[in-house]
Amino acid sequence: GNSVSKIMIVPKMTHTWATEYDYNHVAHWHACMDVDCFLTGNSSLYASVDGSAYGEHDADNENGICSVCGYNTSKEIEVYVGGVGLADGEYLNSSGKISTIQPTDGGYAYYKAGVLILNNYKYIGIGYPMSTVYSELEELEIVLQGENQLKNTEADCDGIAVYGGNLTISGMGSLKIAADYGICAYGAYDDAGELISGGNVTINSGTITVDAGDDGIACDGDLEVKGGNITIVAY
Repeated sequence: GNSVSKIMIVPKMTHTWATEYDYNHVAHWHACMDVDCFLTGNSSLYASVDGSAYGEHDADNENGICSVCGYNTSKEIEVYVGGVGLADGEYLNSSGKISTIQPTDGGYAYYKAGVLILNNYKYIGIGYPMSTVYSELEELEIVLQGENQLKNTEADCDGIAVYGGNLTISGMGSLKIAADYGICAYGAYDDAGELISGGNVTINSGTITVDAGDDGIACDGDLEVKGGNITIVAY
């Protein structure tokens, strides 16, 4: 006759923690070095059991340097990617770790002087604040390299959102966006409600696919498509 097998996944209760801290703009942690561990690097699931030392930065000191991991909390955050704030010259890998050194494996995001490079970067989540990529820069250029994916899992939220500035997308890579509002540029207004700056979207190149619950591309200013291959599905 037929037999039924029950499979139960038992969480791994011991870990080989790295001696050095990984960190992002909010917290620091010891990553598990075991290749078969399913925990993400910034998970606090077993912090109380294994002492993984996940915690927010100690920023209550005069120079802004975290006394635990050494991260400079006084850095000016210029863009948020996957919920993590990036300062000038910083890389973000797929596990949410910030570094000034280019990752040797896996995808990454890199920000420098108004340009955000997405290189085989994939993120699924809510982001910050409610956007998988968020910026208040006057000018932000996103350069696509390889295959990239941004998926916002929260309703009525953005894939890419630029507030008070202009957005340019270029590069020879691809980007798939899934969000209720795909690509958004919101301008700055005066007291009379007149648009005074920003809100423009320019697409120079790249293969862009947007799966939107509402607006595929929304901008308060002008939309200019100079090249690329763009597919938008909006419901």
